[in-house]
Amino acid sequence: ISGYSAAEVCGQNPRILKSGAHPREFYEEMWRTISSGGTWHGRVQNRRKDGSLYWGDLTISPVRDDAGRALHYVAANAPAEDEDNVGTAAIYAAADDIARCKQIESGLAESQRRFGDVLANVELVSASLDLDGNITFANDYLLRATGWRLDEIVGRNWFDVFIPPDAEVRQVLLRDIREGRVPAAYENEILTRAGERRLVAWSNVLLRDGRGAPAGVTGIGVDITERRRMERAMAESQEKYRALFENSPDACFLLDGLVIADCNRAAETVLRGARSEIVGKSVVDLSPEFQPDGQPSVSAAETHARRASREGRADFEWAHRRLDGEEFPAEVQVARVTVSGRPLLFVTWRDITERKRLARALQASEAKFSQAFMSSPLLMVITRPADGKIVEVNPAFESVIGFSREEALGATTLGLGVWVQEGDRERFIDGLRRHGRIEPMDVRLRRKDGEVITALLSGCMFDLGGEPMVLSTVNDITARKRMDM
Repeated sequence: ISGYSAAEVCGQNPRILKSGAHPREFYEEMWRTISSGGTWHGRVQNRRKDGSLYWGDLTISPVRDDAGRALHYVAANAPAEDEDNVGTAAIYAAADDIARCKQIESGLAESQRRFGDVLANVELVSASLDLDGNITFANDYLLRATGWRLDEIVGRNWFDVFIPPDAEVRQVLLRDIREGRVPAAYENEILTRAGERRLVAWSNVLLRDGRGAPAGVTGIGVDITERRRMERAMAESQEKYRALFENSPDACFLLDGLVIADCNRAAETVLRGARSEIVGKSVVDLSPEFQPDGQPSVSAAETHARRASREGRADFEWAHRRLDGEEFPAEVQVARVTVSGRPLLFVTWRDITERKRLARALQASEAKFSQAFMSSPLLMVITRPADGKIVEVNPAFESVIGFSREEALGATTLGLGVWVQEGDRERFIDGLRRHGRIEPMDVRLRRKDGEVITALLSGCMFDLGGEPMVLSTVNDITARKRMDM
């Protein structure tokens, strides 16, 4: 109809067809109609490429987006009925093309609408920028997370609103967008309205216009601020744990089931071997076949491990074997832990060989003391200083004082009426408090039958089962005193 090819007119202003036959008011009325969203119909005289004029029936309709805004316009121009009907087939073909374009545009608009709905409602931060970094879209999640309203930021520059001033991302990102190579994923901090920094992991999509040229970028991001904070805290915690683990004076192990997954330096010392020799072994490999109570080490170890896994903790004594074959007793504590998502057992061993030796020595000493206490010809009595009650007496107590063991236990010397002079008792107690012991002192004591005897009384403080006690010794010197007289 016009004589122009598609290549000659694409991108050109429609004024190239203007014939000059219509006044300016004609075109102003046309523009008012379509700019207000209406469709314009009318007969227009246009000029062909060869300069000849022709009349056509022109229809112009706007193509709108979801918000009703006109994106562009579609014009259909058919020769007027009183003109040559040459090119009618071409007009029908053009109409078909327009219909197909309409369908494509409608599908594209629906796709854009759905994509926009996803961005608007997804529980992730999302924003779109143009080539200059100006904000063209921000979803509700981003607005809630940062404290902004949409009308406050649309049209403003993203880097001025959200990027910390010390960040160097502005020029790099804008250059990449314009060159069509925006990074698919990266992390950077954004600022909230209150100035708080939030770390976001972004996934980006480059936007292109109808000609395929870069037009902007849309980013969808995950706020990973808390995750990073937790990761840092966990790393610091693991670092502290590792330092405690390595420097503990007790042998420490991590068990996966019954297999040693890790151990510290103290474990190397206790087992007399290198970590490489210890890790990978089962605790059963480091135990005799049977425990002191007769249980097989395999079944006993499994029982303790199950109890620790179920209850969170288990404490017990265990017979272990060093790498050189020497056996030793250990105090074992097992706790259930999780390391990097794996359920493990944290185990400490304390070599109690010396404690056991001292306990045996103490038992032997106590046996000797008990034998000496009971066989001494001198009266001996053990009292509790907190209440003065008699805890134990030896056989000489009954022969000297006259009270039986059953009568004495649980009573006090004051209650039994043993003291003739109250001053002697006070002097004895005061000396114990001051010095912890009393050298032999002359006292007068009363027997059960009322007879008064003269004696040398000595005493000392000592520990019995973790409780302070007084050991008193009485030497009856009544006969000697009578002879001296």
